[in-house]
Amino acid sequence: MPFAPDYVPQHQGSGRFDLRESAVWYLAESPEHAAAEVLQGFRGRRFQPGMLHRFGHPLALVAIDLPDDTASRIANLDDPRVLLELGIAPSTVASDDRARTQGVAEGLFASNSAGLRWWSRLSGDWHSVVLFLGRAAPSTLAIGAPVPLTVNHSAVVHACRFLAIW
Repeated sequence: MPFAPDYVPQHQGSGRFDLRESAVWYLAESPEHAAAEVLQGFRGRRFQPGMLHRFGHPLALVAIDLPDDTASRIANLDDPRVLLELGIAPSTVASDDRARTQGVAEGLFASNSAGLRWWSRLSGDWHSVVLFLGRAAPSTLAIGAPVPLTVNHSAVVHACRFLAIW
């Protein structure tokens, strides 16, 4: 069901690491990073509580714990040794060219990786995990209860400061 924590979008394809054959989830490793990703379109604006809603629903954080067998198959592309082993240049992973970045994801998916880890375009201090749902079904994940984002939530406050939303 749309807007549920375990919802799998049916139409993808324009994201940096989207796959042709499988849906993906983009997961942030910290609440601040997750909040910044959804609020980045409001940079330089005055904060409005409506920024914390999409399609009439409140934005929320949801913790997702990966089973060890899934986590061990996430390719950490922030590790130079992994990039060298896979023969992937950092500039390819960081590229704005979706054909290149999606090609990286396709290659990892074909090699049975469950996903990839890479730094956020917002900050090198933040990292994302792109989870290939064809290799890690949502039913195998521990999905926590949604925690609605509020004006005073520490992740929102941090993200707004970072993005110059005042």
